[in-house]
Amino acid sequence: MSTVIAIANQKGGVGKTTTAVNLASFLAQPQSNKKTARVLVVDCDPQGHIGRSFAIDSNALEKTLYSALLGRCEPVEAIREVRANLDILPANRELAIGEIELREVINRERRLRQMLSKLSVYDYIIIDCPPGLNLLTINALAAAQIVLIPVSTWLALTGIGDLAEVLAELVREFNLNVTIYAVQTFFRSGVRESESLRERLKSDFGSNLLNSTINLNTAISTATAEGRPIIDYPNTAGYVDYARLAKEVATRVAKEDKASRKIRKG
Repeated sequence: MSTVIAIANQKGGVGKTTTAVNLASFLAQPQSNKKTARVLVVDCDPQGHIGRSFAIDSNALEKTLYSALLGRCEPVEAIREVRANLDILPANRELAIGEIELREVINRERRLRQMLSKLSVYDYIIIDCPPGLNLLTINALAAAQIVLIPVSTWLALTGIGDLAEVLAELVREFNLNVTIYAVQTFFRSGVRESESLRERLKSDFGSNLLNSTINLNTAISTATAEGRPIIDYPNTAGYVDYARLAKEVATRVAKEDKASRKIRKG
């Protein structure tokens, strides 16, 4: 069974796509002491940034998430391999039309969840959500076992309450089991704004605030501009940050899986 992680925040510019791409890249990295994970990144944003993050022009593609979500092709037909053990299901501007079409579909909030159930070959499925609480974001939240919220500034905190309310409603409606984590992005150690924001996140999220931080780093921006993940830049602080984040996420997922197995046995 896949672990589905939705990267979500109503605010744009907080590092959602960057986190999705780089978290997935490190999770797919071969491990010497365990089986290498297979990872899929699903682009739920019509802007199509996931494709560009791997130097792919999503607007030139015939089969995308739009095609798969509306049942016009099988999901595997739209998936593209970008690295060893790492695939993407890209999106383009057609997905904006798809969101409108979804409104007429039965069980529309769980369409993505149903589609992803066909892709259990993956150990991790990372969903990059669009900014805003639209039907695409709701589909991503309803499909996820983990919602990871990147927070970069105080302004990025403003919409988290609404996001949590929508998620709570979905949990009640569909009996979901979802864990929310937060990760601080664009962190600057010793800078008052960053440090005070971290204290607020500790207060709001408690142990669900990840220990890992993604520091403000020009190498991450350079990698994104070149259509490559930061894993290709090993001698950078960005590499260290995302390697640490992936390790922490994998550890927490493993602990949750172990706990849920105990509950099922009990």
